[in-house]
Amino acid sequence: MKKRLSMPRRLDPTLVLAVLLPLLAAGAFVGLDPTAAQPRPVGPATTDLTSSSVVCPPSIGGHDTVGAATAAGEGVSGTLSASPVGRARVRSVEVASGSVGWVHAGSKPLVITGAGAVAPGLVAGRSSTKPLTALDCPVAGTNLWFAAAGSGPSHDSVVRLVNPNDGPAVVDLSVLGTHGPVPADALAGMAVPGHSTQTVDLGTVIPQPGPLALHAVVQRGQLAVAVEDERRPLVDNKVVGEWLASSAPPQRKTTVLGLPPHGEHTLVVANSSHRQISATLKLVTTRSTVSPSGAPTLDIPPNGVASVSLDHLLSSSAAKGAIGVEVDAGGPVVASIRTEVPGDLALSPAGLEVSDATAAVVPPGPKQLVLAGASGIGAVTVTSIGAQGKTLATKRVSLTSDAGAQLDLPDKTVLVQVAPERATLLASILVTTSTGDAVVPLRPLVRNGLVPAVRPALP
Repeated sequence: MKKRLSMPRRLDPTLVLAVLLPLLAAGAFVGLDPTAAQPRPVGPATTDLTSSSVVCPPSIGGHDTVGAATAAGEGVSGTLSASPVGRARVRSVEVASGSVGWVHAGSKPLVITGAGAVAPGLVAGRSSTKPLTALDCPVAGTNLWFAAAGSGPSHDSVVRLVNPNDGPAVVDLSVLGTHGPVPADALAGMAVPGHSTQTVDLGTVIPQPGPLALHAVVQRGQLAVAVEDERRPLVDNKVVGEWLASSAPPQRKTTVLGLPPHGEHTLVVANSSHRQISATLKLVTTRSTVSPSGAPTLDIPPNGVASVSLDHLLSSSAAKGAIGVEVDAGGPVVASIRTEVPGDLALSPAGLEVSDATAAVVPPGPKQLVLAGASGIGAVTVTSIGAQGKTLATKRVSLTSDAGAQLDLPDKTVLVQVAPERATLLASILVTTSTGDAVVPLRPLVRNGLVPAVRPALP
């Protein structure tokens, strides 16, 4: 009888993997050195800006004007596109360094886009007369604060959410009041379709007396957020509106520049922390920053708002040459000043620090540039340009850290260029005409794009 040969048994691949994979993983883990230095986080790299946009919200009053300019540098010229939101029509606007291109905007929100050489330093301004209104058209943002809003019968605010892009955007609006956070479920997770505008009347959604602060956080996409503030007298029912520009983000020390010469001035301060804090006030003058005797102290509730009249303080002898108010708080705050006169309203937000050359498009009329908050001894060169591109004046102003400065600008100025030297600073333009007052804060301009750094999770 022949002996039967047995064939070699075939290995089960599942069994092999079950044995080898844990061994390989353990070996790889042993080979890792937990004490080895891990790579440091790398921030985004800057790149040349090839396209930029600003969004001008809808018109408030009649005789509306939109002007656009580029602060890209000497000798730069090109074409901007201006397109009403929700409409296919696109207008071309010719601009050159040191000049303003004008747009017949109508009443719709307007997206102004620059490409190529005219993209860096794009600015635009929207203004109207009778009464005077003025706004530096904002870029689309993701985290914005607004102080001195309202939702009462005599003081209301309307939020304009403008989506300049193709895709939808989602935003959360939170509201702070005099007693803390204001419940507003309807303002959470609001979706704004592409190339559209959504309007939120706070007086309808959350009606209540007293000043408010708004915090807009864009969760998806990009939005330009503008707040139209309204004063509604109970006697003649004549609504007066002005744009409330966004304030500097919450910080312990913030400065509001631009004090219209007439009217009732009210400072509104919002506390973004979860604990009660106190804030003291100082006057910023052209000579120094002073703490006048009798200056009020504000107690601000957690995630709440407090306000105080500044009229008594501004009528004191210490207020001579006053151009702004410094708020020194025990926690992060945002602030604005609301000025009311018969038939007009002016709003002055806390401004952002400017370290590089910046610019703003402003309406014609008597105006002043106010400067403060310098980080040290420095200077600033100010160039005033008229509607036809002619340089009307160029002046250099010295700055110190403990005093402000004030410079009268030619009435025909429509473009103001400000170039700091050796110091960061705060700057606003106060326009005072026979039809009203307006304050336009200057902001850092977008001059470069950002490219995110991408690397493996493990070295």
